[in-house]
Amino acid sequence: MISIIRSWLKNTAPIYSKGKVVGTVSFGRDITEHKKAEEQMKESLKQKLKKSNTQNKLLYYLIEGTRGGKTRALILRHLAEKSHNANQLATALNMDYKTIRHHLEVLVNYGIITRNYNGHSVLYFISNSNNIAESLNSFDDEKLKL
Repeated sequence: MISIIRSWLKNTAPIYSKGKVVGTVSFGRDITEHKKAEEQMKESLKQKLKKSNTQNKLLYYLIEGTRGGKTRALILRHLAEKSHNANQLATALNMDYKTIRHHLEVLVNYGIITRNYNGHSVLYFISNSNNIAESLNSFDDEKLKL
């Protein structure tokens, strides 16, 4: 919860008469709403960063921390380009259809990808374009032997 104390922006200037200060003039404006918006933006950015870090850790685990990670990385790289169905991925990757389906299920269950029925088949695509494509580039191609 964000709590904001009223904030004011003040400008004060001296009033001179014959070289002496005889008074001041001040202008003030309430900037509380501006400060609230600023704090909300900071909080939103923190939440996005936290979610991004969590997602990067999950992606790291699914690719480098478990068996089948290399296959999942290949699938994600293909899905980063455009949506595919399981058969298209199996053909493109020269892999068994059931193997591809298994890895697609893992990625769907963890929320990394989403599936959508297009009337003919189930298409898979990266969820919300979660910067997964950018995160994939951070993985070492040599280590993954892609």
